[in-house]
Amino acid sequence: MDCHGEPPAVVRENIEWCRIWVPDSATPGLEVPRVLLIGDSIVMGYGDAVEKNFSGMASVARLGTSRFAADPVILEEIAMVLGHTAFDIIHFNNGLHGYENSDASYVEALPVVLDAIREGAPAAKLALATSTPMRDPENLAEWHSRDERIKFRNGAVRKLAAENGLPLDDLFSVVLGHPEYYAPDGTHFNDAGNAALGAHVAAHLSGHFGLSLAARHEHL
Repeated sequence: MDCHGEPPAVVRENIEWCRIWVPDSATPGLEVPRVLLIGDSIVMGYGDAVEKNFSGMASVARLGTSRFAADPVILEEIAMVLGHTAFDIIHFNNGLHGYENSDASYVEALPVVLDAIREGAPAAKLALATSTPMRDPENLAEWHSRDERIKFRNGAVRKLAAENGLPLDDLFSVVLGHPEYYAPDGTHFNDAGNAALGAHVAAHLSGHFGLSLAARHEHL
């Protein structure tokens, strides 16, 4: 039950969380583009690497949330962040939470979330991103049983990107064949994995939206 006594529209997790990171928030006349990365704990892991790759070239904010795409709270979180800061580029991912909810509810919710982003940032350029696969924490050489569902959700993201003419950042493919990128839990990434994802996201945004990368990051 929520605070109004009504059952939630979706099955929620035992712990829900949200983390917002907005650098240069006291600089309204910022001379470099503002980038917002929306995702979950994965984006909070590689976000620092994206910021470093754009050092001096762009200001990189993050909205990390556990909310499933069909949970109306994610719309409130997005509206809150976009209501306080104007962003030039937004990179959106959602797909690793809400496994107790149906695939149909995920597919139906994605366009609603996209509309909320557009409403809050009508001038921003948008990119969608696939979710990263999971590995078996007991044996990182093996894939997790949830990966088929992740692939299904990624298919919905691909379809939405194609229908709306938006760039698709395929994070799923970045970590394939790289069990050494994973943390022991098989879901999150170690320093090497986060560096690889961050470099990839920075290169993707640079290639599609003309952002300049910090030359000192030789791994790009």
